[in-house]
Amino acid sequence: MSEPAPSPGKLAALRSIAIGFVLVLSVLQALPGKAVKTAELMPLRRALGAEVSDAVRETSRFLVRMRALALSPFDRLYDELGLGQRWRLFTVRGRFTYRINIEALTEHDQAWKLLYRAHDVDVLGLSPELTYRRLRGIFDPHNKEDANAQYDAFVHWVSKRVLDVHPEYVGLRISMERLKLNSPAELTQVESVEHMNEVFRPGTP
Repeated sequence: MSEPAPSPGKLAALRSIAIGFVLVLSVLQALPGKAVKTAELMPLRRALGAEVSDAVRETSRFLVRMRALALSPFDRLYDELGLGQRWRLFTVRGRFTYRINIEALTEHDQAWKLLYRAHDVDVLGLSPELTYRRLRGIFDPHNKEDANAQYDAFVHWVSKRVLDVHPEYVGLRISMERLKLNSPAELTQVESVEHMNEVFRPGTP
């Protein structure tokens, strides 16, 4: 004679316990796996205008140890099934970033006219394309001294696109502003203008 099946109430309770257990493990997995570094506390120091206590670093080290201890019985399972979430949030991006500028020149202009500056000026409506993450990854140096390998091809593409549609322009200049990021109380500074390229319409003197 077969045993009676578990009641729906018991199955619901077991399912709730299992889901809760998985959620707790997922939260632990999502927590930082490394203690906070001194350099990562600098933006917080600048924002608060005060020193950050050593207790913050000690607390971070303690929490990382507790996380590792709690997850250690499941490390093999997560590795075999590829279920881990071993990534960290971007606590610090760095002190420098880049902003693209696109300028144009007409036949009678004595100075370059700004057409596009990221998150500021957009005369020709280029923002939807230039802010797309995959295209942005081509021209953004990502805090490197050298331009990306695809940067020249990007310059050629943007220049052709603008000059073909706007015959009033005879030249295009594309550059990257290197910005120094300060605390919220300070203005962002333009350190330098780099990776400057000028493209002129064929036949332009």
